[in-house]
Amino acid sequence: MPLSLPVDHTTGFAVSSDAAAAPLSARGVRAFVRSGLRGLAGRAAAPMPLPLPDDALSVVAENDRVWRIDANVALPQPQDRGARFQEQDTLDPDRGLDAALGFAGRAAGPFLCLYQHKEWWMRPAWCDTLAQVPERTQMMLWRDGEAWAALVAVSGDDARADLYGVGGAHGEAADPCDDSADSHGTVDPCGAAGSQGAADLRDTADPHGTANETSTSDVGAGVSPASAGSAASKPETCGAATHGSPADRTPGLHIALSSNRSGRTALADVAAYMALAGTPSDAVRACVEAAAARLGVATVEDRPLPGALSGFGWCTWDSLGRDVSEAAIVEKMEEFRAKGIPVSWVMIDDGWSRTDRDAETLIGFDADPERFPHGLAHTAALLRERYGVRHVGVWAAFQGYWSGLEPGGPAAGMVADHLTATSNGCLIPAPGRRQAGMFWGTWLSLLRGAGIDCIKIDSQSSTSVMTRGVESYGEATIGRHAALDRMAASEMGGALINCMGMAPEDYWHRPSSAVTRTSDDFLPHDPSSLAEHLMQNAYCSLLMGELYRCDWDMFWSEHPHARTHALMRALSGGPVYCSDAAGRSDPAVLTPLMLADGSVLRPDRAAVPVGGALLADPTRSDRAWCVAAPSGDWTVSAYVGLLADGVQTAEISAGPDGGWLIDWDERSARLLAAGETFSVKLAYGETRLCYVHEAARRSGRADGVVPIGLIDKYLAPACIEEIRETRDARGAVESVDVTLSESGTFAFLDPDGRCTRVLCDDAPAEVGRRGALCLVGCAGRRVRLMS
Repeated sequence: MPLSLPVDHTTGFAVSSDAAAAPLSARGVRAFVRSGLRGLAGRAAAPMPLPLPDDALSVVAENDRVWRIDANVALPQPQDRGARFQEQDTLDPDRGLDAALGFAGRAAGPFLCLYQHKEWWMRPAWCDTLAQVPERTQMMLWRDGEAWAALVAVSGDDARADLYGVGGAHGEAADPCDDSADSHGTVDPCGAAGSQGAADLRDTADPHGTANETSTSDVGAGVSPASAGSAASKPETCGAATHGSPADRTPGLHIALSSNRSGRTALADVAAYMALAGTPSDAVRACVEAAAARLGVATVEDRPLPGALSGFGWCTWDSLGRDVSEAAIVEKMEEFRAKGIPVSWVMIDDGWSRTDRDAETLIGFDADPERFPHGLAHTAALLRERYGVRHVGVWAAFQGYWSGLEPGGPAAGMVADHLTATSNGCLIPAPGRRQAGMFWGTWLSLLRGAGIDCIKIDSQSSTSVMTRGVESYGEATIGRHAALDRMAASEMGGALINCMGMAPEDYWHRPSSAVTRTSDDFLPHDPSSLAEHLMQNAYCSLLMGELYRCDWDMFWSEHPHARTHALMRALSGGPVYCSDAAGRSDPAVLTPLMLADGSVLRPDRAAVPVGGALLADPTRSDRAWCVAAPSGDWTVSAYVGLLADGVQTAEISAGPDGGWLIDWDERSARLLAAGETFSVKLAYGETRLCYVHEAARRSGRADGVVPIGLIDKYLAPACIEEIRETRDARGAVESVDVTLSESGTFAFLDPDGRCTRVLCDDAPAEVGRRGALCLVGCAGRRVRLMS
């Protein structure tokens, strides 16, 4: 029996005649208990399972399409230790509760899962059965009948929930990284090919690793040592490492709740949301909106992209690493100016501040005096006055620096009353809103005084790791994020990039900041990392894009896959910035992203995978990957080859109803019937960009003249500011007036040859026709198309 409820096709949502008829339930609920006895004879080596009533995890109908899973349990205590001042039994901080999730119907694969594969990052995985769901999964998406189902785990006020699979005759936990199941020889299904590997913070004094070497040798010449090492590494989430021996667990999908804090005897929190809807986006959005309302955080509609990050930017990291200096920044800005590349904002990444690089601690809130001998204010003023940069930002870590603040240093002295020490001796901002607010208020006000008006805050998901056992997930993040968001809004106009923060306790607890990174680092010296990088960003945007403006990270404009990276950033809907090294910027790659003043062109919503790409690993398919985003009346689709050492076929269509399709690369228009496609072969990293007009798709043909935009830009429709029609007394269109963002090559669709004359700023203009596609070189911004 399928899970599907009937779908209301006017709204796209599933409907139910009985709101209480939940499509899932919890069973086999167990607490994992640590004995309160201190003597070795009474202490178990591992937490012991304690069966609980199934209603310890309850399913509640939020409405007729969304259901919430709540946890509510208080541990029963031994009679001789029942008082709270005695040695009471407590919930295991790493897994307090665990239960199997049962479905009212048949939850059949394939499933798309987003799971946390490092302390700071998530990636996609595809499973055929519930038993294969990876550890620390945060979102699942699948198709059942007419409906799409989404299941989203939540980090609530105190605890976080994780989904994972248990399978096989003996209930062994799934291992999505099992190489024995990989007969394709392509990307590791757990993302090792795109992971930091040897650059893991736990294994090196350099928090970013050697993947960020400053070498400017030909990027196509080989793979850096760090990326080569990463290809052999595997994330810790594989197998049953987190949840111990699975021998007595029910096969199928499980949910686990953990508090991160020792000594808890009770747990009451929200755990997850499930929704059924007519489209995958609607299903995910319904879960996110319900969770955001419960947690008191904004969704993406209420998190506009900050103006300081809306133009084209440059980040120092992949160019200069921690050797950044004012002199090196000036050298790069001279190149940008000489090449006519307008840089709207500059992000001075790690390396600018006064730190102890051996201890990885922050000494002072000011700049390193050797690298910035005239101070940070001088550098910011120079960028604005000499190079026309509008906004200048700097990097910082959520805990001050990678290992916190230097005890006895001037920075720690200024905020001494607002710091706390972790169990391993790191001095970090204290958890409360007031204390964390004083820390960030002090630092950001100093930066603001130096001319800094945007910030990137890194290493966010390290906090719950550093406070493990001492602070719950909520205690570690809610107050700190609320304080950072508030002070960033006050001092920086909200221009904050959240980074290394894709653990659920972080992304569910930021009240208002708009931008979050959605992938591990771009690895410029490892072209083979393209697929992993794009996949992390695009699939994680399905979830993150409902909460935030997604940052797909920096890229290089001189690179084997430079055009592909640039195009994907254009469709991301978030900040767009390069990290080009000196002498390595290519205007031909960068100018299609933006207008002459550095304003970046963006779609209406972030691009996400579509079609068959949702439920299948694109690195193992004979079909090219496709992502799409709306832009005005158009849908912009990009097809990318992601098969390593192979060729994939892009089956390009104009949608299920057929219609006119614009091939950007060929500068041509095609009329496709319903179900008709044309094929393009794409090698690894190659792309094809297409537009489909909504009206043309619905009717199967364009209705008269349809403006497209400035065709030299990746997002041509985003270059149109206004369209006005003039009609005669019979209602027929006499002219179409278009206002463009700037001058350039204007394209419009005219399949019936109705346009007889074109004026650009009131002067006649010559029209070049390529079948139904018409091109006009416009020296101005005003275009009139006349019948």
